[in-house]
Amino acid sequence: MRDEHHVRQGSRLEWVYAQPPLIRVVVLWLLTLGVLFASFGAVLGMLGLNKLPQWYHACFKSERFSRVTDDRFFICVEAADPKYDVERTKQLLLGTGAIHIEEVED
Repeated sequence: MRDEHHVRQGSRLEWVYAQPPLIRVVVLWLLTLGVLFASFGAVLGMLGLNKLPQWYHACFKSERFSRVTDDRFFICVEAADPKYDVERTKQLLLGTGAIHIEEVED
């Protein structure tokens, strides 16, 4: 027993193959190009919303940042939030076991 979803999906595909060859090719190319442009749009949109590639960041001034990919990891907390408090943030990071805390000015 086949459920209705598979029957409907199969009938759509049968409709494409029932068309003359030129229409069949055009429909399949349009579907392929639609998927291609949607994937490019998704990737480019993600890069744009994440502000990537970012060629400069204030963290690049820190000497410790150069070791970030060798044996450590790095957390950057930006002060753009109006509720940001330097002392509370330092206490939070020290409470989680931070080894070194450094303020970097832009």
